[in-house]
Amino acid sequence: MLSLWGRAARNRASRNIRRCPTIGETPPPAFLSVQIVRADLLAREPLEEINVTRKAARPEIRMPLSLDEGRAAVKLARETLESHVRRGSRERGVRRSGALAEKRGVFVTLNTLEGGTKQLRGCIGYPEPIKPLWEALQDVTIYASEDPRFPFPVRGEELDSIVVEVSVLTLPQEVHASRRQELPSKIRLGVDGLIISTSFTSGLFLPQVATEQGWDQETFMSEACGKAGLPFDSWLRDDTKVQTFQAEVFAEVSPRGDVVRVETPVV
Repeated sequence: MLSLWGRAARNRASRNIRRCPTIGETPPPAFLSVQIVRADLLAREPLEEINVTRKAARPEIRMPLSLDEGRAAVKLARETLESHVRRGSRERGVRRSGALAEKRGVFVTLNTLEGGTKQLRGCIGYPEPIKPLWEALQDVTIYASEDPRFPFPVRGEELDSIVVEVSVLTLPQEVHASRRQELPSKIRLGVDGLIISTSFTSGLFLPQVATEQGWDQETFMSEACGKAGLPFDSWLRDDTKVQTFQAEVFAEVSPRGDVVRVETPVV
């Protein structure tokens, strides 16, 4: 698994990736392309296809996490980031009990904090609970630090200005309606994340994206279709699956600083 991701990361380095976010832009924090997830609002084609199985037994998920558990998750992500960037190794001696031992979907978002403004530096995650949370956190933190949309991986001198954010996910649930046109009314803005998928591609947004971008439900669904490289109205098709999930978000207030629970405004 790790060698597969490593080879994929090296292969991605030679691709023509769309430009990085620039000052003044506010890109959303997550992007799903098949089973790899990236934060790139403007991308319209899959960046890479990795066959991470989704057929494993779906575990029972306990929600919500306590603040102490959220702090432990962010602490592990921070330690993994520091260890990988400074020494090229994974953090050892990881606590593997409680919430960190449960299989969970998770995203790690790295933001550079400059003058009180956050700029995206990397974001990758597992949308499905395919690994224990501690292991998934280590994986996606490393992948986020090497987000191929940026010209180079996170460097040691950047660590003092990066804040770490962890989004722990519930299991995706398919959305149903008597008519496809009614699907947007089933989406709770600020609460639900969204996955639009077909047999060959997927697009994902975390719950906070819709409120950050000021989207209504239909726009949220259409943008997720575009994220997957599909026509914007593909959610109206019977062969397009619409799923929602929720996320608990914990983040550093400042680099290596206090960790708080992030509440997304509900529209």
